[in-house]
Amino acid sequence: MTKCNIYINKYNKQSSWTPKSSESFVWKDTNWKHIELRLTILQNKIYAARKNHDIWKVRKLQRLILNSYDFKKLAVRKVTQLNRGKKTAGVDGIKNLNEKQRVWLVDNLRITGKAHPVRRVMIPKPKSGFRPLGIPTMYDRALQALFVMALEPEFEATFEKNSYGFRPGRSQIDAMKQIQLCLQYVMIERYKKWFLKVVQNVIVFLVITWGAVCGESRMHGFGESLAVVKQPFDSLPIYRKWKKLKGVDLSTRGPEKANPWFIGCYTIVIAE
Repeated sequence: MTKCNIYINKYNKQSSWTPKSSESFVWKDTNWKHIELRLTILQNKIYAARKNHDIWKVRKLQRLILNSYDFKKLAVRKVTQLNRGKKTAGVDGIKNLNEKQRVWLVDNLRITGKAHPVRRVMIPKPKSGFRPLGIPTMYDRALQALFVMALEPEFEATFEKNSYGFRPGRSQIDAMKQIQLCLQYVMIERYKKWFLKVVQNVIVFLVITWGAVCGESRMHGFGESLAVVKQPFDSLPIYRKWKKLKGVDLSTRGPEKANPWFIGCYTIVIAE
């Protein structure tokens, strides 16, 4: 039996997605607007604390988000109901979750430092050729969505004010207006190799450690500049797992190397 088949058999157990006990809550009765309002309030506090360089308050608020049962429900709802990829399965073959399966996923969503392999598919390019795409499991997608909720407001406070790509509340129209106001030069660059080479080389200098957030370790210091980082983002076990994931090609049943920058919703936040 190949390593890929072991992965498929290990993560393709539909019975494990069935709750062993009664539902801890009724999915359809959840007040989503109230949860989203609470999340917005916390994210605004994180943004303000980061602007004031109060890193310890930022970490405290981020822990609240990561450990909140309601925000886990919101993350699961995002990847299983709202996202367009809700009908796309990873290596476990699980997609289109019903209410009981969503409840099970919320109850079992944990930051354990472990990650499932990603499913490798080839996407045709407009002109010719194919590009690889890694598809995580529903579990990993929900966990990544939870991380984005806590990461995004902190990084929004430090992003370049004229950066518009994939940022909340901004669009192409905003970028066009800014270009019209102060047009100096325009640089067009493909992202394919930039994601692979540049981001992984400079990520240590761009991201503040998350060890203190998840209780893995403590920060030893903090500088006013992002370049003064005492401990890299790689200190977080779950991030190391996401970064080193191997893709599984279901057509050949063979594992292969995956491009980690095309496999999760956390990618854009880290790249920014």
